[in-house]
Amino acid sequence: MKEISLYVHVPYCNSKCHFCSYVSHIKTEDLIRQQSHYGDYVEALKKQIRAYLPSLREKGYGVRSMYFGGGTPTSLSTDQLVDIIQTIKQNIDLSPNYIDTTLETTPENTTNHDFTRLREAGYDRISMGVQSMIDARLKRLGRCHSTLQVSSALERFRQAGFDNINVDLMIALPDETNEELQLNLEDGLKLGTNHYTVYMFVPTPNTTFLKKMKRVYTEEELCDKYFLARNIMENNSFKENHWQYFSLDKRRCISDSTYFSLVTEWLAFGSTGNSLLQNKVIMGPAHHKDFINDPLRPGSVYAPSKSKPYLELHYSWAIMSERGLDLKIWEEMLGISFQNGMEQSVEIDAWHHYLKQHGMIKEENNKIVFVDSNQRTKYACKRLAMTYDMSAINQFYNQYSQFKPSNASSLHWVSQNHGLQVQGA
Repeated sequence: MKEISLYVHVPYCNSKCHFCSYVSHIKTEDLIRQQSHYGDYVEALKKQIRAYLPSLREKGYGVRSMYFGGGTPTSLSTDQLVDIIQTIKQNIDLSPNYIDTTLETTPENTTNHDFTRLREAGYDRISMGVQSMIDARLKRLGRCHSTLQVSSALERFRQAGFDNINVDLMIALPDETNEELQLNLEDGLKLGTNHYTVYMFVPTPNTTFLKKMKRVYTEEELCDKYFLARNIMENNSFKENHWQYFSLDKRRCISDSTYFSLVTEWLAFGSTGNSLLQNKVIMGPAHHKDFINDPLRPGSVYAPSKSKPYLELHYSWAIMSERGLDLKIWEEMLGISFQNGMEQSVEIDAWHHYLKQHGMIKEENNKIVFVDSNQRTKYACKRLAMTYDMSAINQFYNQYSQFKPSNASSLHWVSQNHGLQVQGA
């Protein structure tokens, strides 16, 4: 049986966080308090599911994992979430190697749900966006929950039978002291879940935080913060399995591993989602209302080998994963050899030669991997710090790429026209 992962996108939220860029191009009033559209959106999802999954079943595909993300999927009702997953299961079988179905939620969004019903319907992993265990910081982030609600939500999950739970926390926030970082993680660890995602904050376009920020962290400061966070996690028996991802046991976020390591093809339902299927990228409509009006019309379809930003994204994801970048899988899934990918992308070429020249990566068993996790962190923090400085990016490309850059990569969009300064500069 061929395996596929599924992603279901629900764009709605209770509030628009000050740091979030996922739907920054959509007006706030089109994302929150949109209950009148929920039913139409669910029906559009079901129409899309019924249109696509039976043909995949006929071709011998089975589902390895599912991920319900957003937005906040639990903006929908329990009945609607059960209806969606039942529609999926009616139209395709689970693989014998099926692993899990993740449901994203937020602490304040749990009181209106019957998590026992959700667990019985097939959701078996929870990912909760907490971000901070400090109430004052939550307000600055634009979150509409409290730390007390975090504990209450976890109690509901456990009473319903969920024992595979991820908590998202953020570090390297504006004006964050090391004492705040440590308190945030230590209080987060007291929640007792088996998986934590410790994101480094990145100011992104069209967000409230970016408009207010005037200074950002240096590469060295970012490394110091991440090393501090990693030490805290490792001292509490959590292993780093991908940059920013920490697990207490062998259970990981399999859906993220799918994207990072290109383990299987995936199919996304809903607005803004992207699929990688049979060497084609299929993008969903950018706006939820466009999706509701015509759920069977994709936003765009293209070959991944023809998109430099897409190749660059998967290079960065793959090389930072525990598995590393598998050269054979890269070519099979993206339809282009890694060598040709370097020739097509100045960014990939420059970074690859930089990492090789500095002895940060090695090639073994047809894979490109970091020599150790410290080098992986240095790479990631250097990328983050350079994101804010277009002149540094172009200088870097000119120095390390064998090909003359025509312009800086589209992935380095943050620094343009935002007047950010590096902290300490």
